[in-house]
Amino acid sequence: MLVIVESMRSIASARSTTISVNQTALAVSGGVCVVDMWILSVTNVIVTNMFVTIKSSVFQVNRPEPVSRRDRPAKPPLSRAAIIDAAMAVIDQEGAEKLTMRRLAHHLDTGPASLYVYVRNITELNALLIDRHLAGLDLRWDDPDESARQRVHRTLEDYAQLLASRPALAQAALITWPQGPHYLDLLELLLRALHDLGLDTPTAGRAVDLLLQVATASAAEQAAHASVNAQDLAELEATLGSADPERHPLLVEAGPSVFTGGSPAERNAWAVDVLINGLLRTHVAAAPLTDDTHDTDGTCSVGR
Repeated sequence: MLVIVESMRSIASARSTTISVNQTALAVSGGVCVVDMWILSVTNVIVTNMFVTIKSSVFQVNRPEPVSRRDRPAKPPLSRAAIIDAAMAVIDQEGAEKLTMRRLAHHLDTGPASLYVYVRNITELNALLIDRHLAGLDLRWDDPDESARQRVHRTLEDYAQLLASRPALAQAALITWPQGPHYLDLLELLLRALHDLGLDTPTAGRAVDLLLQVATASAAEQAAHASVNAQDLAELEATLGSADPERHPLLVEAGPSVFTGGSPAERNAWAVDVLINGLLRTHVAAAPLTDDTHDTDGTCSVGR
């Protein structure tokens, strides 16, 4: 093979080109030069006034596998599940207060705009996080010895404990409608149990909303008071005990224990029973309660 390179130089300059070319050829092992995917074996260099002619043999070789310039593995593709996983990692490592779309994007090594393709905002992200945590609850009802009322109690107790153990999640649940398959499982289970208790569908639907509101609020309060110690409780009891008998006679008669006694679980169970008992007697289609909708014995006749 002859490679002819135009050289617009004088003869004197051409002689220096000869030296340069020869030095380049000798610089490689055995006079062999590798260019891209070709091997040039230089055998002779001829210099004229106008051209430099390089005589060589050419052999084709396989191109090596390109080496990535990244010094780390390729990023996994973005997805809603990957974003939820990353959000949970941020919460576990840095705390829920650090979870923002910008911080999440940094954790995923991407831009915030990329996240909005999968999640509209932080509110929707919280809803998806709640649903992910609901996956850990037992939302089946396959025990024939467990009554409908007992199943409602257990479902709400598990739900409240789940939120109370994650204060930020409890606060988010107060203003967020969860979304996802596990949330739908929760609604289905409660509707089934309430139907079994005798509620019609419209009343059962509103009952689910009401029961979850109470359970969520109780969990948020419990989570916020998780750090309350004996001294805090003593101060509260002292405040209640300082009531003026003339100004607050009923408060003095009741005593502080009425307000502070009982465990959170006991108080929550009582609240659920109050709601269920009221729901069984007050249906959505019933007329509004007025002074003349009572029997002579003082019991309510609405929805009976």
